[in-house]
Amino acid sequence: MLELADVLKSKNEENEAYLSEIETIGQAYDDMQTQNQHLIQQITERDDYNIKLVLEGLRARQLQDKLLMGKRTLEREIQQANSSLNFYDMKAARIEDQKKVHLGMW
Repeated sequence: MLELADVLKSKNEENEAYLSEIETIGQAYDDMQTQNQHLIQQITERDDYNIKLVLEGLRARQLQDKLLMGKRTLEREIQQANSSLNFYDMKAARIEDQKKVHLGMW
């Protein structure tokens, strides 16, 4: 009887140790679940931020393209204006030459 009581006491202590270990593992599992949720939230926030950066990059690229097209348009207009100015300068010079010729004849 005494031997069985000792075995029973030993098994109870073993049970208590197992229960304590199970409780410790359960708590560690809960902690890991909480940490995983936090990491998932961070990943989601990072992904949202990355999407935002990509969209901002696209908008910046579109704006850059628009500004570049505007710049090219202005450069063409300036080139046309310079061509017109050169043409009118030459025309003015010819008129000035013709005026000198006509004044010389009088």
